[in-house]
Amino acid sequence: MAPIALLLAACATARRPLTGPIETDRPDFTEATSTVETGHVQSEGGYTFTRDGAERAQSIGELLVRIGTTDWSELRVGVNSYDVIGPNTSRKSGMEDATLGAKIRLRVGGEEPSVVPALSLLVGTTVPTGARTLNDRTWRPEAKLAAAWHLTKRTGLSANGNYSYESDAGERFSQWASSLSLDTELSSVVGAYAEYYGFYGPAFPAKHYINAGVTRALGRDTQLDFRVGTRTNAPFPAYFTGIGLARRW
Repeated sequence: MAPIALLLAACATARRPLTGPIETDRPDFTEATSTVETGHVQSEGGYTFTRDGAERAQSIGELLVRIGTTDWSELRVGVNSYDVIGPNTSRKSGMEDATLGAKIRLRVGGEEPSVVPALSLLVGTTVPTGARTLNDRTWRPEAKLAAAWHLTKRTGLSANGNYSYESDAGERFSQWASSLSLDTELSSVVGAYAEYYGFYGPAFPAKHYINAGVTRALGRDTQLDFRVGTRTNAPFPAYFTGIGLARRW
């Protein structure tokens, strides 16, 4: 943890005055193109309950720390979650793998509607630190291209294209994902979104999801969120719901 502490101290010395309200990557699946402002630190976390057929799961924590390093980049450290999975007869629990990554802004969009999107690249990897009952103890690198468009003063459209090199029971495989999210400001402090996302790969059938949520700003630097969604192509009940909190310093 010493390198992270040193980096946080370095960022604090380079802190600049904030120019806008907090912008988060949660609660939707789609990553935003924005980065945390230089010298500031933002934490985002929450809780999710999932039902997937007979299986129940709880994800407690979902902690991501975002550190603004330059005007166009941020460092991302995922402490992630403590998971509790399965009915009592086959229950598994433990910490997920940590993650390390960065977000780099390739093009900053304007405030006016435009067909040319803002663009960011996210790169990262899991770090084999989690419980052996939940993880393969392998590094799983990934890359994401995030795009965002202003449609009106209050409404925006965001999309992601993702690739990750996954592992399951020692077998490595490529996984692709995509998402599309429509967001709108309902008031000066309340926002809402609706989203589709899906996972694809040769190792398993495609999975498709839809979800929606709301956010509530508590001042300039704090945000609450709530979301609910479902898997659309499951042959059994499959849904999730969650809450979260984000804070910027």
